Amino acid sequence: MSKLPRLQSTLPDIVPSGSYQAQLSQVRQFSNAHGERLGFEFTIKSPALTGCKVLCSTSTHLSASGKLAQTLQGILGKKLSKNDLLKDIDFDTLLGRDCIVMVSQGQNKSGAVYSKIDCVFPIVVGTSNIA
Repeated sequence: MSKLPRLQSTLPDIVPSGSYQAQLSQVRQFSNAHGERLGFEFTIKSPALTGCKVLCSTSTHLSASGKLAQTLQGILGKKLSKNDLLKDIDFDTLLGRDCIVMVSQGQNKSGAVYSKIDCVFPIVVGTSNIA
């Protein structure tokens, strides 16, 4: 896996819980209490929240059942093959892809509320259950 630029801290947008059409706008590497992480930043495209950004954090380890694989499958719209799991990922080719993100609220140890992405789904023609 190739190295990515570090994620820059910004004040996060608070997005109400729900499913939204979004576009992958940035992928960055960062460290936290869980170790090295990948941050997938999605920009909401749904009318009332256009431009709001929400982050999905995953491990940097790619395994068939891990959150990184689930996130990539949602962005790519296909199941990853065993061969895909062995390849280096060119994250630049993923930028700009549209998908559906399921957003919920979390709270950190200091009590601050934040929005997080629980799951990423491919856009399916005829989908109408998004905000």
